[in-house]
Amino acid sequence: MKLLFCSKGCFDIIRLFHEERSCVCGKVKGRYLKDGHYAEYSGEGAVPLGMDNHEFTQTLKQWPNWKHSRGLRFDAFFIGKNCKTFVNLDAPAGPVQVDPEIRQIADREKIVQEVIAELIKNGVLTDP
Repeated sequence: MKLLFCSKGCFDIIRLFHEERSCVCGKVKGRYLKDGHYAEYSGEGAVPLGMDNHEFTQTLKQWPNWKHSRGLRFDAFFIGKNCKTFVNLDAPAGPVQVDPEIRQIADREKIVQEVIAELIKNGVLTDP
């Protein structure tokens, strides 16, 4: 699953569809291409994220009966800026420098919590 994080405006996380979608502030947008595998995105502060679909689905199956307060974990990851299947339409032609602000983005657990909150907000998950 490909997601976009808006690191310069609203800090929204958006799930991509075939129709173009934008974050709340409109600075970041993206969409899947017709094949459903390739995607494109643009916007200042756009940070591409991903989740392993199979791992997410398997973890989601455990969640309704999960009784521990610690919660369930699954991997979310930053997608590389030179990824061939998730293309940054704003990418410069030359080498890409890492933006120092991107290095300061919330740690992995915070991003996972935000992804889950976004999935609940979009009706993909329900809050117990």
